Amino acid sequence: MFETETDLTLLGFSHARQPDSAFVHTWENAGLSHADAHFIRVIIGGPRDPNLGKLLGCTSINAGQQHEVIQAALHQFIGWAAGGSAPPAGTRLQLVDDSAAQASIARDANGNARGGVRNPLVDAPTATLTGEPPPGTTSADVAKSNGTCLLFGHTIPFTRAKLVDLYGTADNYVAAFRKAADKAVAAGFLLRPDADALIAEAEANRALFS
Repeated sequence: MFETETDLTLLGFSHARQPDSAFVHTWENAGLSHADAHFIRVIIGGPRDPNLGKLLGCTSINAGQQHEVIQAALHQFIGWAAGGSAPPAGTRLQLVDDSAAQASIARDANGNARGGVRNPLVDAPTATLTGEPPPGTTSADVAKSNGTCLLFGHTIPFTRAKLVDLYGTADNYVAAFRKAADKAVAAGFLLRPDADALIAEAEANRALFS
C-alpha cells in the first residue's frame, strides 16, 4: 500500500492503518501528495515545477518525488509477487493527533514531515513539501479547480539565505543530497537510475545558491 501525506490526512487513511503482514506492506511517504507536478510535466514536459499547478487553477503544488518512489515500490512488489523477498518495511509518518477527524502530520524545523519513507527531497531539502493544500486555500479556489487542488499539496521554496544557513555552500548541499539518495537506494526505497537522475537535478540546483 502506497500512501502519501494527503492520503493520511485529507483522505482519512490514518484511521485505516494496519500492521504489516505476510500479505500487506505499507509505505507512508514523507513529502508527497496524492497528485503532484510530475502528473502535469509528464504530459507537457519541463522541470519539476510547483508553478505547473496554475494550469489547473491551483497555486503552488507539490513538486516531490512520488514518481521515483512509486517506481521503487512497483519494483519491490513485482519481486515479492514473483516469490522473492517482501518489500522493506516503511517507517510510519509521525502524526500530531491520529484520533482527530482529520489527522495532521508532525513536521520538522523545515516544515517537512517527520518519519515515513524518506526521499532525498525531504532529507536534503530546498523547499517545504507537503500533501496539504496551500495555506489560505478558499472554497472559491476549490470550486475553481473542482476540488483538484486539494489533492496536489504545495511547495514552499527556501530562500537563498535559508539554503546558505542549512548547507553553507552548493557543494555541501549536493553532497548531502547524494548521501540521502544513496541511503534511499540502500534501503530499497529508490532505484539507482532514478537516484542518479535526481542527483543530476540537485547539481542543477547549485544555481539556487548564487
